[in-house]
Amino acid sequence: MLLNVAPRADGTIPEEQQEILLKIGNWLSRYGEAIYGTRPWAIFKEGPTSFPVGSFVDGTEIEFTSQDIRFTQKGDYLYAIFMNSPEGNQLVIKSLGTDKPHSLDVKEVESLPQREKLNWRKEKEGLFIELKRKPEDKIFALRLKIRQGE
Repeated sequence: MLLNVAPRADGTIPEEQQEILLKIGNWLSRYGEAIYGTRPWAIFKEGPTSFPVGSFVDGTEIEFTSQDIRFTQKGDYLYAIFMNSPEGNQLVIKSLGTDKPHSLDVKEVESLPQREKLNWRKEKEGLFIELKRKPEDKIFALRLKIRQGE
């Protein structure tokens, strides 16, 4: 990840930039398991939101939906990082539908950081997950056990 941190001439970091760095650090302390030591999965992302293309689009605000998901993998776990919290209590990962080429044998779904087990079902249209409560963070992650450990 590229962070644009611009210290002042005296070496101090402006307060606005400190606030952003602290927010990133707090998020990583809660969801870092889905980032540190992971590898890319066969599919990088799913969802409807696109990044703007062209010159001078760096400052463009992007509003992600709960359908925008990023994926990482580590060992027997696939991590689904949702880029926005859902309106209701159901999430769908379309890439894991029973008829999709990269569908996996999901054994268990847990919310991070609590590792609370969630109810789920796998159908042709995707993996449907029922949340027990609204996520504490706007961007949050789930951990999916994808095969039996040895």
